[in-house]
Amino acid sequence: MLRSCISEVKGVFKHLIDMIYPPFCLLCDEVMSHGSEKILCDPCLEKWPVLSGELCTCCSKPLLTEQSDRCSDCRKKGHFYEQGKALWVYEEALQKRIKQYKYGNRRELGIVFANALGRYYNEYMNWPIDMVIPVPPHKKRVRERGHNQMLLIGKNFSRLTDLPLCQGGLMRVLPTKAQEGLSDKERLLNVSKAFIADGDMVRGKNILLLDDVYTTGATMDSCSKVLLEAGANRIYFMTVAIGRGC
Repeated sequence: MLRSCISEVKGVFKHLIDMIYPPFCLLCDEVMSHGSEKILCDPCLEKWPVLSGELCTCCSKPLLTEQSDRCSDCRKKGHFYEQGKALWVYEEALQKRIKQYKYGNRRELGIVFANALGRYYNEYMNWPIDMVIPVPPHKKRVRERGHNQMLLIGKNFSRLTDLPLCQGGLMRVLPTKAQEGLSDKERLLNVSKAFIADGDMVRGKNILLLDDVYTTGATMDSCSKVLLEAGANRIYFMTVAIGRGC
């Protein structure tokens, strides 16, 4: 009975979301039929399929050679996280959409990103996750942008996957620069002391970190490091987009 009621409530909630934000293609804005489970329209899906094939076994970057099962970044250094998954390569139309979401107040894109991540997780991932933590922006960035873009994604991802959302378990205490355009060394320095974790909330937990973009892994490693130091068990991540590997 309880499961039936929960299912009905979720159905009503989804219908209301569809009425406010009709389903549309993430990349070209084509409006799709109500109730559509698709994230991309057929032409865009053919042009930009979800990442598959030869991928880095650590971070999931697409590999350009078959000489190793890890990308060059993951071969250079170890990571504090166990494994990660991204859906698309960070380029062209998707790059534009993510920037619109982060800096252009296109909040409806957060629903689409969360749907894409949540559906992929439900269908393909079997990690032993206890809680979800969106990588937090600094409060200064939240004021500038008018919303916490990763918290919005996290809340909807949590609803779709039934994984508990942890707010406050990880905090960004320094207003770091944007990582884009920085060298690998600058990226590491930029986020090296940016985060703190609450041991009472994360101790003994397997945690799934959510973020919009993964490039060299500096941010994800910084978050994972402080979570492990606070007593977390294992760290995994999912992102909407990722840089290319080699």
